[in-house]
Amino acid sequence: MTLKAAGGVLRYDDDDPPAHNRREVYYYYVEGTQKIYRGLYGAARWSQVFADRGFRIASQLGARQTVSKPFSRQEILDAVREALAAESDPDKSWSR
Repeated sequence: MTLKAAGGVLRYDDDDPPAHNRREVYYYYVEGTQKIYRGLYGAARWSQVFADRGFRIASQLGARQTVSKPFSRQEILDAVREALAAESDPDKSWSR
């Protein structure tokens, strides 16, 4: 069995002190993989992100628009499917 873990902190601050935009985002993950039989593997991963007062992220909406609400489970699954499809098809691109 192989076990991996990592974590870190992202610190963000801008040049607008009155707005109190400073954020600290903590994240970590733990994953394990196990060879079951020949080329068959089992895997599990747990990850978590902590962002007090949220953390705005850029999206594919454009450089000036951001996503300020949490992603739904379905939106996350759709993004993972899109990433996996793009990874397996070199003709697909993230840029739009």
